[in-house]
Amino acid sequence: MANINALKKEAKLLLKKNSNKKFIPNVKYFFKEKVNPLGIRMPKVRLLVKEFHKKHPDLTYKEAVILCEELLKDDLFEQSIFAFFLISRFQKDYSKQTLNVFEKWIKKYITNWAYCDSLCPNPIGYLITEFPSLKSKIFSWHKSKNRWLRRCSLVSYVNIARNNDYSNQVVKTVSRMLKEEDDLVQKAMGWTLREAAKANKPPVLKFLRKNKLKLPRTTLRYAIERFTVKEKKELMKK
Repeated sequence: MANINALKKEAKLLLKKNSNKKFIPNVKYFFKEKVNPLGIRMPKVRLLVKEFHKKHPDLTYKEAVILCEELLKDDLFEQSIFAFFLISRFQKDYSKQTLNVFEKWIKKYITNWAYCDSLCPNPIGYLITEFPSLKSKIFSWHKSKNRWLRRCSLVSYVNIARNNDYSNQVVKTVSRMLKEEDDLVQKAMGWTLREAAKANKPPVLKFLRKNKLKLPRTTLRYAIERFTVKEKKELMKK
């Protein structure tokens, strides 16, 4: 059994050594919520995760879950992102029950859009492809009082929907959220529709034409970002 406390200390020291206090204001600029940054750019965090994982090739999935939760408890911005990126490297060991772990983390530790977008598109998106029956559980998040679960019900599809047809599931989810008032969820609605349209545009376009007056304008603008000029004019016209 790996020494989780020692691994946590090692990860924290690795992050601290690569932190830059001068970059902290740049991180805070992107959030309305309170964040506690160390001052590390995201590409660097990814490299540190790769370095850490390579150094510990015998770390098991179960140990990684425990370690990542320990890292999340501190609520340090890049440290939490580190945890989400690290658990993503264990996808081959995921099971259906992994979604329960992630749902717990969303409810307990996700407090900003970046946390949400670090956990959902890759790890949860992978779960959807491997265990399609989990779609119903993820769909149920759209009605949660937790804004991050609602956002997760959408952005879990953004990676996998680019090259595979998930348009029906995306449209189904967004159609239940037409009265959504949270701007970060509205943006996620539009983002997910935009990505779904890359693999199968007609059903997304049909949905937008039917609901353009019901959808939040923020959602609509995000959704049609890559559409033709003619389509944009049509859909934005009241």
